[in-house]
Amino acid sequence: GATVVAQASGALVDAYVLGGSASSLVVSEARVTITSGGGPGAGGVLSGLEPILTEAEANGLEVEFLQYSRKNHTLPWDRPSPAGTSMASEVSLLRRIFADEGHPYMLGPLDGDHYFIYIYDVVQRPTSTEMDQLLLLFLHDISGTVTAELSSAHTSVDNPTTADVRRRTGMERFFQRFSEVHDVVLNPVGYVAHALQQDSDAFLGVRVSPEFGGRFASVETTLPL
Repeated sequence: GATVVAQASGALVDAYVLGGSASSLVVSEARVTITSGGGPGAGGVLSGLEPILTEAEANGLEVEFLQYSRKNHTLPWDRPSPAGTSMASEVSLLRRIFADEGHPYMLGPLDGDHYFIYIYDVVQRPTSTEMDQLLLLFLHDISGTVTAELSSAHTSVDNPTTADVRRRTGMERFFQRFSEVHDVVLNPVGYVAHALQQDSDAFLGVRVSPEFGGRFASVETTLPL
C-alpha cells in the first residue's frame, strides 16, 4: 500500500498526500477522491478500489456514482495495475466490480493523446438543481521552467520550503478563499497541496509531477465557479 506522507483535516474533509507519485486521497462524508500524479507506482489507483468499496459496505454505504479516468500512459512500463495497462482489461475489472453496469468512453484519437473514462451512475436526481459537484482540471506537458522550482533534497511538509514554493510559482493565489493550506514538496521532485475550510466540505487540491517526459499537473475543487 501507499505510504501517507502528510495528512490534513478540516471539519468535514480529511486529505492525505501519498508517497511515491505525488498522489492524494481526499475523503469527505459523501465522496472519496483519489488522484495520481504520475511516476512509478501511480498505476495502482484501481488496486485501491475494492478495499474502499468493502469498507463502505461494512459501514452501510452504497456507491451511487463512480468515475475512473486516465490519460493514455506516457510511461506504460511504470504503471503496475491489477487490471493490466489496456482499456479492455480495466473495463473488464470495473464491470466485474459493478455487475456489468457503467459505461466506458474515450476522448481523443486512439493512436494519439486520449483520455479513457469509465462512468457508473445510479444517482437519483429529484430536482434539476444539482449542488454536489467536483471540478477536475488536468494539464500535461507543462513547462520545465515551472517544474524546476519543485525539487527538494528531502521531503518538506508545511514548512518555509513549501511556503516559498507557493510564493515563487504563484500558486498561493489559488488558496486565498480557504482558511488553511497544507502542502508537501517531495524528494526528489513533486508538489501536492490541499486547501481546506474548517466550516464546510469545500477543498482545493493541486498536484504537480515534474518528471521529464511526463510533466503533469492537476487541480480539483468542490467550490462553485
